[in-house]
Amino acid sequence: MLLKAGHLDGTELTEYLFDGNGCHTFRYPRTDTPNTHGTGCTLSSAIASYLALGDTLPKAIKHAKKYLNGALKASETDTGPYTIFIVFGSRFPEE
Repeated sequence: MLLKAGHLDGTELTEYLFDGNGCHTFRYPRTDTPNTHGTGCTLSSAIASYLALGDTLPKAIKHAKKYLNGALKASETDTGPYTIFIVFGSRFPEE
C-alpha cells in the first residue's frame, strides 16, 4: 500500500510504502503548481511501466515519482493540466 502525501501541506512531502516486508519512505520537495489533474493515474501507470521493465516495487515508485515530479515542474509555466510529455527534463517538441 502506498500512502501518498500530495494533498498535504508543507514544502517537503513524505510518502510511505508498506510492501509486506517493511516500510519504505520516500521524501521529495513539493512542486507548487495548480496543474495536478491526472497525476494519480499518471503515477500508477508509471509505476506499472517501471515494474514491467523489471524494477522492484520500491525502485519503480522512486523512478515513477521522479518522472511525475519532472512533469509537474515542466507544467509550472503552463496553464491547465500538466504535461506528461517530458524526456530527461525537457518536453517533446510541439506538433
